[in-house]
Amino acid sequence: MYDKRVAPIIFIGPCMSHDEVEKVLDIEADIRAPIRRGDLDSIPESTQVIGIVDGVFFSNLSVSPREILSILKKGIHVVGSSSMGALRAADLTFMV
Repeated sequence: MYDKRVAPIIFIGPCMSHDEVEKVLDIEADIRAPIRRGDLDSIPESTQVIGIVDGVFFSNLSVSPREILSILKKGIHVVGSSSMGALRAADLTFMV
């Protein structure tokens, strides 16, 4: 069961603007720029769900499967779609 008072964190960038995401979502979310290596280090402990849609590939280091695995081990649900999210979901068994 999720505490609806804790906003999910969504890493999204060029595929949708922050304004578009807010219009589509039916909940309040912490919308962040495309994910890159090290971004998961600053995730609050109260986080329950992370959505990875977009991420960097060439301009910076990409988020690694190991970084996501450490978040999953903390019991945080990680959902991936589109570009980086889909790639990492294919890498990790317990990521949706």
